[in-house]
Amino acid sequence: MFSSWSSAVTKYQLPLGIDWRPPAQQPTCTNLRIRSVDDAHKIFYAIRCNMLHMVSRRLDSDERAALQTGNVYAWEERSPNTEITGFGIERWTDSRRWGPSRVRDEFRFYHERDPDHAVESDPPVGLEPLVKQTYSAWIETERGRRKWHLMAYFTQSTVDLLGTVDDIADVRRLEVPQGLFTGARIANRNQDPFQSTVAHVNYPLEQLPLFSIGPPREKLRIASKLPTPSAVGPFAS
Repeated sequence: MFSSWSSAVTKYQLPLGIDWRPPAQQPTCTNLRIRSVDDAHKIFYAIRCNMLHMVSRRLDSDERAALQTGNVYAWEERSPNTEITGFGIERWTDSRRWGPSRVRDEFRFYHERDPDHAVESDPPVGLEPLVKQTYSAWIETERGRRKWHLMAYFTQSTVDLLGTVDDIADVRRLEVPQGLFTGARIANRNQDPFQSTVAHVNYPLEQLPLFSIGPPREKLRIASKLPTPSAVGPFAS
């Protein structure tokens, strides 16, 4: 009997030399910057229309190592009522060290810190710290009310060279229905007037990344080195 059981186990052993890890997740968009809440809502709506995809799990070590300027990730927060095997991510992790958040409009910005250097020191030569831009919104789905998040990464020297949603034909033509998405910060202010006062303490604008529609003239020659924005999804060309 033992011999029979042992043979069955051997029969179903995984073949050697085959990598059974799940395929690498791709960003929702690449080489893209988010200029406004409208841009964020267009990406969310493209996901709702099955034109773009969401990230369905936390980034693994290889995916975190591949994180770079222009990467945009959309994900759904796991609901407290969601089964453990259900859809959604409980918390976003990218294994980077970030400074305190800075608020601008409905966005939060975090500047990367080098763990091997003091906060006051200059970054290592050849390495430019990333800036993480985040936005969250509520949406009614067939599974109930859900909270969607957007994470956009860029560097100060490349933000003006990145493309926009206007450069992605399928997304550019979308018209987001009014009221479909409610910014999470707006929802919080409506529920708690005191929280609204605290949440709107903004940092000086000169400390925040400024967005422009096109690259400055002196950077035009560098822009050709960056790929055009890419939407990763079933309709991506």
